[in-house]
Amino acid sequence: MEGKKKSRGIGWFFSGPMALAALMFSTYVGPGFASGTQTTSYFMNKGWIGVFLAPAVVGLLTFLWCFLVNEFDRIYRPRNFREQSDMIYKNPVVREILGIFTDVVGIFQILLVCSAMISGAANLFNSTWGIPMAAGTILFAAAILILTLWGTQLVLKAGTFFTICILAVTIYIAVIGILPAWPAAQAWMQQRVQPEEFGFSKLYAWYVIVTFTGTYCSGRNAAVPASLEALQTRMDSFVAALGNALLCTLSTCVYTVIFAAGMPGIINESIPTLYALEEIVGASSVAQILYVIIALAAMLSTGVSLMYGGIARYSGPVKKIWKTTNDVAVNAVIVIVSIVLCTLLSTVGILTIIGVGYTYMGVISTPVIFFLWFITIPYRMMKDRKEGKLPKTPDASSL
Repeated sequence: MEGKKKSRGIGWFFSGPMALAALMFSTYVGPGFASGTQTTSYFMNKGWIGVFLAPAVVGLLTFLWCFLVNEFDRIYRPRNFREQSDMIYKNPVVREILGIFTDVVGIFQILLVCSAMISGAANLFNSTWGIPMAAGTILFAAAILILTLWGTQLVLKAGTFFTICILAVTIYIAVIGILPAWPAAQAWMQQRVQPEEFGFSKLYAWYVIVTFTGTYCSGRNAAVPASLEALQTRMDSFVAALGNALLCTLSTCVYTVIFAAGMPGIINESIPTLYALEEIVGASSVAQILYVIIALAAMLSTGVSLMYGGIARYSGPVKKIWKTTNDVAVNAVIVIVSIVLCTLLSTVGILTIIGVGYTYMGVISTPVIFFLWFITIPYRMMKDRKEGKLPKTPDASSL
């Protein structure tokens, strides 16, 4: 570890802070992003503000939150998200209550996101290559299992690799799609359609929008153990936070612009992205194949990131109960049990999982896990600094 800390060249930039940003972003672009359902559910049904303004506001909140949490992780060095929560809250009662809440939200996040991911991946395998649903599920689960069990460096490298693929396809879709879609999108935005037309008051619409900060930060649990190797200086924390915020915001705006050209009917489509490529952009078969690639890559990267975060949190408690086994077996059991549960939940359908599950999880958890940390993390760090208890970090000048 010390040897790595002394290497601060361009290689470190991409294997350290930008790798962490890529891991965060690759978790965001999961099944909801790939299908487009997530974008229509949070942004497009809020009216004209959902095209540029709403994603930008969420991006700003994401940058501030990520920088704050990155700095906390860099200094305090928690090994998993429960340990992170316990370090923030020192009062034993508050720590236990909020720690349990964080655990419950973490479990639901894995179940909801991965169930949507498995459902979407199996359907894509079946519709594109004719692979039976059961076989597609097993194939996809095996890929997640192998990548997740390989360790921190592979998770970071996989996040970087999938991010490059996803960004390439998103840029391609932007190049071929934004210009054809812009006249219709601009016409719709000029109508200044309000959230009330979709059943939202302005206040509640903005509340739902800002809770999407949690979705931009979907990789937060996996980022905790990954930060142990990815963050060394405050600049690393800044770069990682800015990288994730920009990647999430710009990629989202590509689709909000294209989807705006299909409003309001597109919000009723089960796979808005595919509908936009076929009906709005008039994309070629090559573009549609690239869409399948981005969808599968997004789902795989999300699954790996979430499962990795789950292992980091739950392997310790499981090993305390199952004392006669090794780390590989414990990690494998956690991933397999999670995938089985997610497969069962996936039977309710991706629209229900995203439209209902994602929304209510965000509305309930975001104020506690995200917005409260804007207060509690600075308070914890200032209090520890005042009492001389702030952990020491390496001198940046020596790195």
